[in-house]
Amino acid sequence: MPRAHTIAVLVPAVFCAWAAASAQLPVSSRSSTSITAATAQGEALPDDYLTRIAPSVRLLVDSVASDSSWVRHVYFTAKRDGTLRFDRSAAPEDSIGRRVEEKVAKAGAARVFTPLPLGWDDSLSVDMLIVHPPAGLPLPDTSGAYFEFQVDRRVSAVSVPTPEYPPSLRAAAVAGRVLARFIVGTDGRVEPGSFKVLQSAAPEFSEAVRVALERATYRPAELKGRKVRQVMMQPYDFSVR
Repeated sequence: MPRAHTIAVLVPAVFCAWAAASAQLPVSSRSSTSITAATAQGEALPDDYLTRIAPSVRLLVDSVASDSSWVRHVYFTAKRDGTLRFDRSAAPEDSIGRRVEEKVAKAGAARVFTPLPLGWDDSLSVDMLIVHPPAGLPLPDTSGAYFEFQVDRRVSAVSVPTPEYPPSLRAAAVAGRVLARFIVGTDGRVEPGSFKVLQSAAPEFSEAVRVALERATYRPAELKGRKVRQVMMQPYDFSVR
């Protein structure tokens, strides 16, 4: 949670440093890439902060797999000095995810994320959603469901069981990640048949995630006061401790 200490004294100096570094970023151009973000706890970020950081991040990530449609979450903590710590790293086999993280890291080096919003005087944990639909190409087929950036209130978890670690993989000390895409319906449940594995370290991990999602319940997304179906992309990590 944010600590409510003022950072007003720091803002002018930090903002000048950010402006100088950001001047070295690419010149603005038209882009269909969408950048939205919230805190890791699901709290909304101030609109003026998003308005400031989104254009620079968009310019940097536009070159990643520019001829493809893709969607990625990037989880990181932005420090007061502008440096970033990635809280969840893309899987080694996810080349797009790794390149996106490199571009976001470059934005951090350019001090794009400073100054932090008022109320966050030390660090800010961010869940950033990047949707890249290049001109002339559609978003991934989602059967008419909405993405996070298209709704007024996004899906939130009510009861989501932790996927069971496959005994054979635990015994063999095999770790890995599953990146899954699915649709949460207006009843707050994962729609049958919508589960899709985008990356997985092992089929057993994928099956464990699928079974857990069958029992999951969510608060559905809303748009203009009505419940709507929303696409979810979620990583699940299996680590042997």
